[in-house]
Amino acid sequence: MTIERPSQRRIICAWITLALVAGSSWLAVRIGLDDLPPFTFSGIRFAVAAPLLALILWIRNRGRDAEARAADPHGSISPTREQWRVLIAIGIQVFIIGNAASYWGQQYVPSGITGVLYSTGPAAAMLIARVRIGDPISFGRAIGLALGIAGVVLISGGQIQLGGLQVAAGLAGIAVGVLCLAWATVSVRALSSGLDPLFIAMVQISMGAIAQLSFGYTLESSAPFRLTLSAVGAIVWLAIAGSLVAFWLWYWLLRYMEATQVLSHMLVTPIIALFLGWALRGEQVGWIEVGGVALVLGGVYLVLSARRDKTLEH
Repeated sequence: MTIERPSQRRIICAWITLALVAGSSWLAVRIGLDDLPPFTFSGIRFAVAAPLLALILWIRNRGRDAEARAADPHGSISPTREQWRVLIAIGIQVFIIGNAASYWGQQYVPSGITGVLYSTGPAAAMLIARVRIGDPISFGRAIGLALGIAGVVLISGGQIQLGGLQVAAGLAGIAVGVLCLAWATVSVRALSSGLDPLFIAMVQISMGAIAQLSFGYTLESSAPFRLTLSAVGAIVWLAIAGSLVAFWLWYWLLRYMEATQVLSHMLVTPIIALFLGWALRGEQVGWIEVGGVALVLGGVYLVLSARRDKTLEH
């Protein structure tokens, strides 16, 4: 089935919306973690989002026969065996392993710093694509990768000095989340070209809900659980904007853009996350972190803008 490409304006608007939602999500996660244990909080978020996605799909497809559904310009909701395999593998990577590690880590790391670390996602995806499928890396992109790694080391060193081993463990958890997202993004582009992005998000978010609530029941039965107004607000925002909207846009954009282009929205999210964390929670960022942010953003910009020619050979 041939998918008609939407206008460039529509694609840009979707990309900007994804950046804004992603940038605000780190603050919402940090607010929710003040009152809720990480796995239970993550599971509730996904348990709210999954039925909403299912309802939208049901409304869209009710009253239509199989032939009409097969010709749906949004994509198929009947995966092949191979698509199911990839769908489940990506769900495990992003919504079970990566999400669990990231939520746990964000208990100890400011939301702005989390946003900065996630901005290395495009560079991580590029390295993974190089290893897995042999995508070339130009000299400019190699310099960008080096700068990004240096920036992360600088930020991590500054944060560890302030918070010790607990913060170091939190940073490691977030790094696992970044790597899982980058790995999955390299795998998902072919999958998203044939399946309905809402269907992909519904299946994987449902997997995340079951897994995270199971982790919470097993590991957090004695952890403090306070369903405050701010916690409820965080759940609602993350379920609707951070899950339903964000992951639908992510998969939708992957139908029309390269994986690194979609992930480039992470260049903007650190700025949003740092500003919101400073303005609404008083999160402090020292000069070491500022220098690290500059290196990360400069490095990721080089990774995304460098030409593909003059590549480094094996």
